[in-house]
Amino acid sequence: MKSPLVQLGMCIFYGFLGLLAAIAPPQPCNADSPEKKLAGSRPNILVILTDDQGYGDTSGHHHPFLKTPNLDRLEREGRSFKNFFVSPTCSPTRSALMTGRHEFFNGVTHTILERERLTLDAVTIAQVLQESGYQTGVFGKWHLGDEDPYQPNRRGFDESFIHGAGGIGQSFPGSCGDAPGNSYFNPTILHNGTFEKTQGYCTDVFFDRAQKWIRSTQSAPDKQPFFCWLATNAPHDPYNAKPQDAARFASLNVDDKLKNFYGMIENIDANVGDMLSCLDQLGIAENTLVVFMNDNGTSIGTQQHNAQMRGGKGTAWLGGTRANAFWHWPSKIQPGDSQALTAHIDLFRTLAALAGSELNDRANRQAQGRNLLELLENPQAPWDDRFLITHFGRWAKGDNPDTQKYRQAAVRNTQYTLVSPQGSKQPDWQLYDVIDDPSQSKNIASTHPDTVAMLAKEFENWWDAVQPYLVNEQAIPVAENPFKTRYRQQFPDPSANLPAQKRPNILWVIVEDMSADFGCYGQKAIATPNVDALAKRGIQFNRAFVTAPICSISRSALITGNYQTALGLQNHRSSVPGHPIYLPYDTPLVPELFQQAGYHVNNLTWEHFLEEPNEPAKKTEFPIAKTDYNFEWNPQKSYHKKHWALRDNHQPFFLQIQLNGGKFRGQAPKEAWPSRVEKELGSSTPIDAVKLPAYLPDHPVILQDWAQYLDCVRYTDHQLGSILARLEKSGDLNNTVIFFMTDHGISHVRHKQFLYDGGTHVPLLVAGPNIPAGQVREDLVEHIDLAATSLALAGIPKPGRMNSQNILSPDHKPRQAVFAARDRADETVDWIRSVRTEKWKYIRNGFPSRPYLQPNNYKDSKAIVQAMRQWHAQNKLNPDQARIMADTRPLEELYDLTTDPDELNNLAEDPNYRDTLAQLRNQLIDWQAKTGDYGQIETPEVYDAEAGADHLEGGKGNRSETYQKNLDLMKRWHTEKPFVPLNALGG
Repeated sequence: MKSPLVQLGMCIFYGFLGLLAAIAPPQPCNADSPEKKLAGSRPNILVILTDDQGYGDTSGHHHPFLKTPNLDRLEREGRSFKNFFVSPTCSPTRSALMTGRHEFFNGVTHTILERERLTLDAVTIAQVLQESGYQTGVFGKWHLGDEDPYQPNRRGFDESFIHGAGGIGQSFPGSCGDAPGNSYFNPTILHNGTFEKTQGYCTDVFFDRAQKWIRSTQSAPDKQPFFCWLATNAPHDPYNAKPQDAARFASLNVDDKLKNFYGMIENIDANVGDMLSCLDQLGIAENTLVVFMNDNGTSIGTQQHNAQMRGGKGTAWLGGTRANAFWHWPSKIQPGDSQALTAHIDLFRTLAALAGSELNDRANRQAQGRNLLELLENPQAPWDDRFLITHFGRWAKGDNPDTQKYRQAAVRNTQYTLVSPQGSKQPDWQLYDVIDDPSQSKNIASTHPDTVAMLAKEFENWWDAVQPYLVNEQAIPVAENPFKTRYRQQFPDPSANLPAQKRPNILWVIVEDMSADFGCYGQKAIATPNVDALAKRGIQFNRAFVTAPICSISRSALITGNYQTALGLQNHRSSVPGHPIYLPYDTPLVPELFQQAGYHVNNLTWEHFLEEPNEPAKKTEFPIAKTDYNFEWNPQKSYHKKHWALRDNHQPFFLQIQLNGGKFRGQAPKEAWPSRVEKELGSSTPIDAVKLPAYLPDHPVILQDWAQYLDCVRYTDHQLGSILARLEKSGDLNNTVIFFMTDHGISHVRHKQFLYDGGTHVPLLVAGPNIPAGQVREDLVEHIDLAATSLALAGIPKPGRMNSQNILSPDHKPRQAVFAARDRADETVDWIRSVRTEKWKYIRNGFPSRPYLQPNNYKDSKAIVQAMRQWHAQNKLNPDQARIMADTRPLEELYDLTTDPDELNNLAEDPNYRDTLAQLRNQLIDWQAKTGDYGQIETPEVYDAEAGADHLEGGKGNRSETYQKNLDLMKRWHTEKPFVPLNALGG
């Protein structure tokens, strides 16, 4: 379909996955035009492209820590395009650079899953220059297809020296993967089809090899100009810098990942300096165009400096798509900045013109970008306005693209940007004047409806035009990464015919709504022999804590190995049809990683786990048990349907078994649970065996409920015993590492949903092969640590982004503190943060003007809460019991856990503890900065979309009166009882 925007006299183009624009045909040059002066001058061309380094990640752009003198020199001495735009992720930008058109027209809609392949119909700039007599070489990152037909040697490059996939060591299902076990240090590189084991740090290796190739071009008897494409994988994660490069940032109070990120950038700068010296030594600097740019917005760099822009990599905001573009050519380009609206798609026509290449009809129709020669000659040259379009892509494979048509999409011209950050099938258009408001802080859509309509129309036309070109959406993946296959063929494993060392099975037993009320943790009212026996077989962690005391939030953190606040997953039951939430591209789920590593992966109920489907007439596939994740995800990438007992011979498994735990009690009919306990356990716990915490009254309802809760604990112990027996029967017990834990504390008045230890302290037992028996550990651990620990046991590398720590590593450094967060629970808005050390607990309440027990339909339906409210109204609660019923709460709470384990004596106002209070507050602020918890609450619009979603509480037309009443109250309290940010006390 041809866009109606391509009209005579219009200068429009289609941008790339990160920006595009509809195009006008190139304007002819007159004999005296600047284009004519530069056109056909045939310089050497060196393009240096870095990975995940943002616009603000240079000292020339006022970075507070980085020193990049060589990059600054390129900018200072040449043409710097100040409004140069790329796509929000790597393959899309590379595709647009290579072809001069938006990545979607190249079939590139992702960075993996065959959707990174550059369509074979496309003409690359390397082919154009090669046909014009240039010597062509690529060094470093390619990321446009790892199969042979897509490789650089088939796409116009004489010399190819590349790693596979999107990063060194990466491996994804299908075609995208690097050489097995590859590393940033001494990487194995594919050199013209043959792997070469190199020595040194990856960036140094790529620059060194590029220099050697450039030197070789100058000694060739038929010397021709060269085109060198030098694309580093740095500073992409994992953040592995040379120790001496990271050492310069050792004193900074920032995350170690950020220190390495900075070190990687300064290493790039040093290599750029060496390259410029090489050009000088060869006497070719005056006739070499050096183009330096980055492929998308900064990744981890947003934590400290983003040049006052909003958003980063993977977003349609300026911070995700604005890039450095320094063009350095001493003999031809005078220093100066250009403010013209330019983009990655402009390189194709520009470099072709410099080489004097006549584009054939096919290449001319393909190229949607403009020729920058006029701006290279004169930065103030007239430049017609244009439209650039950004789209993140990355809808689930097999889905209709329309389901994510408006997610991370943007349209812009010189003055305005129209952004839809969270739309899906419907737009979430926001309009910003980026000249007056470059930080995109003031949405002016309501006051500029005509501009919104104009830009939205451009997007609609572009979307329709691009659909026929999405050729990779149904691509069938290969069984094995091509780089892996090629590597095995070149380096056959001498032990391939020997029995492989058996990788352990990994089992997570996850219990709902239960505290550490087992015998091994000191509970004396009941017996829990199976849990106690498991503790004796392995390690018992006495100080394990969840990062959130609510199920969906806790589980979202666990399954990603990250703090929920770092990923925007902190609100209960978020990611709804009207407001979907997507994980960053570099945040795989733990089960995905196990599946990619060849494990059989299930998530089952207890009943389904115990099934023996190998018996005749038994079903073989089972549904996925509770997940409750606060983001969009693909079940097929994470869990197999086939039962674990039917997995392939010798295939290890990674299983999760979900136990109901404390949720058994209180479910209708009330008599069902006591009857089940009597029937299956033979007895129930008497009320007189119950000993309540000091902050709960001896109300008959609460006593009865606690007795039933203890029966839940007993039943959980019974279930664990049957799980162990089933593993023993299958012969898997001795090769299975078992993690036993709960998702948070007991569901009760002051436990679940609160950051006191009653809500966040959980049991954690680890037992299995090579796990020391009978060990009790007192160090602080977080439930997200299960991720890195489990991956390490299976020999699977931990993703660089993951906050999780391997708590079984000999090099493990115990956490000095653990952190937790409570945010919206269903309709009830809240914001609480905590820091817990061995001795202290600090809590920050973001809504001090609201009661602890804010109205909540779920919690208020519990008989125990109703009993507390009843006795409070009748003045039957003592001060410790009544504390949770207060109409307001302190801004800060401080407890000495050694003398006050129930957290009842708040020391925050005591001047004797002022220093401790300040220290812990600053520790919380530091954690927020390092992990990306930006301390905000949902906007009213997002609250409406999520808490008011049609599918919650029976839907809007069938919603309980209480839930709707609470929704309305929360909206009113948004202004009446507002949020108090953490910096209110100067922190």
